[in-house]
Amino acid sequence: NNAYDSESEQQSRKRMAPNSEIFSAMTVTESEQTTTTTTTQENYVAKRVVQIIVDLVVIIIIFGIFIGVYYGVEPKIRYFTCDESDVFYPFKEDTVPFWAVGIYATIGPVLFILVIELLNAKIINFSKKKCSLTMTERVKIYLVSIFHAISLFALGIGITLLLTEIGKRWIGRLRPHFMT
Repeated sequence: NNAYDSESEQQSRKRMAPNSEIFSAMTVTESEQTTTTTTTQENYVAKRVVQIIVDLVVIIIIFGIFIGVYYGVEPKIRYFTCDESDVFYPFKEDTVPFWAVGIYATIGPVLFILVIELLNAKIINFSKKKCSLTMTERVKIYLVSIFHAISLFALGIGITLLLTEIGKRWIGRLRPHFMT
């Protein structure tokens, strides 16, 4: 040992020195490894369940605020004069039906989420390595992950609806075809 080494450095060297007790304590039996893996999986699922509960609470709050804005806030009324050119455009039918927007905006992303989470949970395993989890554990992880991903998707929809509705109520412009 060097005389210039601090006491803590000397103690760390002693801890790092090869010792049969340390190496024997480091060897992990197969049953301990399985227990550790199961505990890790349970911790992962428990964390995701807590995330889902928090997501659901936030989603309920966001949609509650949306309903409050939608039914409780009166839209701003803007007056106009008949010589304003931006209210004289001809009426144009919707190019995409309203029902199609709803279907494609929800079913497309949900299918994408299902496929990606299916691959992440390794229910269908494309790699040559064997997965250490049982099929039941993988399905459990898959279901929790799907629910979490879809709850985040619903949260995004809720925030988008809320901000759009607030903007509509605050600005209150007439449609461009109002005078036609």
